[in-house]
Amino acid sequence: MIGAEDPQFTGGSYVIVQKYLHDLVGWNALPTEAQEHIIGRTKLSDIEIDESIRPSSAHNSLNTIVEDGKEIKIVRDNMPFGRIGQG
Repeated sequence: MIGAEDPQFTGGSYVIVQKYLHDLVGWNALPTEAQEHIIGRTKLSDIEIDESIRPSSAHNSLNTIVEDGKEIKIVRDNMPFGRIGQG
């Protein structure tokens, strides 16, 4: 929620949209363990890898927001896009 720091938009919220293009051939060529360390979660069970062994470069490590010692939860919504038959 936007507060007094941005009076014109108090009570609203910000939305950040990003679009990523992935090299799926390259990704699929990586061993499962390498993929898990890049993302920071196990592939089959989708369990977050413990911080003590997860690389600091893992996606979920880099996308954690901590303010005043508390993690701020963010809404994430992934949406595939493309055209049928596109390789």
